[in-house]
Amino acid sequence: MAIGAGSVIGALSAGYLIKRMSSVRLFWLSPLLLGIILLLFARQTILWPALIILFLAGLPLGTLSTSVGPILMHIIPQDLMGRVMSVFSTAQTIGMLLSISLSGLLGTLLAGLHLTTLGVTFTTYDTIYLGLGTIFTLAGIYGMINLRGLKVDG
Repeated sequence: MAIGAGSVIGALSAGYLIKRMSSVRLFWLSPLLLGIILLLFARQTILWPALIILFLAGLPLGTLSTSVGPILMHIIPQDLMGRVMSVFSTAQTIGMLLSISLSGLLGTLLAGLHLTTLGVTFTTYDTIYLGLGTIFTLAGIYGMINLRGLKVDG
């Protein structure tokens, strides 16, 4: 529920943020912030701070979904818009299904994991969230570097 509330507020505030900083910047900043927040969540062991962190994780999730639209409309030729958006939507759905399957598989493969390194203990779920946070953070950095010159109107 916390991540859903954050996502709704993030999506509602995305229009304002796009006007302030551009959809391109918001597009790479969202996964960067989400990754950092997930890294914090992975190490959380207390419920209330974890719920607050999940709410904060929802904010960039909502803005990410909203910021991708103007970018796609800018780079896709008008006559191909319908076809490309159809493929994009299908790819998103397949990606969601694969991510659910992969996280379930990782949860099974890492079941019972209890590793202590340099005084820090890693278990199944925090290891998965640390990996996920790292991937999102790297994706944000990649976007920041590679989308540097892209200008999108609106």
